[in-house]
Amino acid sequence: MDDVEEKKEITIDDLAAMVAKGFGGVKKDFDGMKKDVELGFATAKKDLELFKLDTNTHFNNIETDLKSVKKDLSELKSTVDDINETVMSYDKRIEFLEEKVL
Repeated sequence: MDDVEEKKEITIDDLAAMVAKGFGGVKKDFDGMKKDVELGFATAKKDLELFKLDTNTHFNNIETDLKSVKKDLSELKSTVDDINETVMSYDKRIEFLEEKVL
């Protein structure tokens, strides 16, 4: 067993350097993930602001459309009332003429 390699003994300083190197890699990974998360939050916030703007625009358009429909219905009611008044007036005239003729 002459070919057996001698195992190097790890010193406290070697172990501390390996741990520091490992934690340095972990910190670098966490820093990268932190940047990704911050970018994700920024993108999500921007998307939500755009959604809010689009939603407000749609609701404002719907509100405008409803006001227009309400105005149109009011005008239609007025027209129907006028037609009803005219028809009732003609009905009275027809009755009057029928009395005169008969």
